[in-house]
Amino acid sequence: MTSWPGEKLLIALWQTLADKGIGALLRPQQRIRDARAEGDALRIIAQATKDAQEILAGNVTVRMDGSTVRLAEPDRARLDETDPRNRAAIIREVELARQVRAETNTAKAIAHAVEELRDDPSEPPKDQIDEDWLYRWRDAASNVSAEHLQNLWGRVLAGELRQPGSISLRTLDALRNISKDEAEEIGKAKPFAVSGLIFRPTASDQRPFPLSQALRLQELGVLSAVEAMGLSATRGSDQVDKFFNVLLAGQHALLVETEDPRKTYSLPCWLITALGKQLLSLVPPADDIAHLIDLGRHIAQQGFSVKMGELAKDANGTLICRSAKVIEPQKSAD
Repeated sequence: MTSWPGEKLLIALWQTLADKGIGALLRPQQRIRDARAEGDALRIIAQATKDAQEILAGNVTVRMDGSTVRLAEPDRARLDETDPRNRAAIIREVELARQVRAETNTAKAIAHAVEELRDDPSEPPKDQIDEDWLYRWRDAASNVSAEHLQNLWGRVLAGELRQPGSISLRTLDALRNISKDEAEEIGKAKPFAVSGLIFRPTASDQRPFPLSQALRLQELGVLSAVEAMGLSATRGSDQVDKFFNVLLAGQHALLVETEDPRKTYSLPCWLITALGKQLLSLVPPADDIAHLIDLGRHIAQQGFSVKMGELAKDANGTLICRSAKVIEPQKSAD
């Protein structure tokens, strides 16, 4: 019997980290190996999860090799740095502080991954995270102290655990060079991302996506063709007997229909790059409903029936759209 929805994924996470010796401060690894029964392993994982939450909340000191280590700068006041006899001790203290800081940063990123996975009932994939990828992730996460970026690296680990190979090494390298402000700027684009593009509203639409923001995202490698103001994406039918097309946008979807399967519609847009798609997949869902309605109206004006609904999964895990409502074309001004 499982005690929470994401238990299977958490087991896979801890075992993956244990195999590579990553996350020493959380230390469920050896205890899991020594557990005599599955129930013991689940209990240990539950305790490790609780430890992770306590670390995030700042309620406990971190632990390493069975001893408690408090995070602090080396106490240089008690050592005379000019005395050659003290230099080795100072170097050891500095190195210990660096190691503890790196392990703590990694542990906090893992704790964020735990939070991301704990309510996910998905089955763990058969494939495992690539070893080189995992070590590259560890090296990057260990150097990040900002809470916002630790959360991001936790989502990276959780995403790769769910689908190994979904986040490339190139994306990891890009993330290492992204500042907190840049990460927040990328996050602001999430509500406008729809099926690999960002709709570029025309003058008649109500909520334009700022060109200045699009240009900045192009500099970060998230968007392409921003200077090509005339770029349009043409969409056709996903079915052969009638026109049916789905546009996915975070937790919502636009359903586009008409009788003629040969018909197409066009969208003025900026394209999201392959790197951009991976980066945006790490941002929590956040939909701009007004922007989606503008997009739906733009399509409806081209002679299509458009509905917007909420995305959900049925009992079999299949993605469905529920509570769909019709979006009417924009009324022309008299």
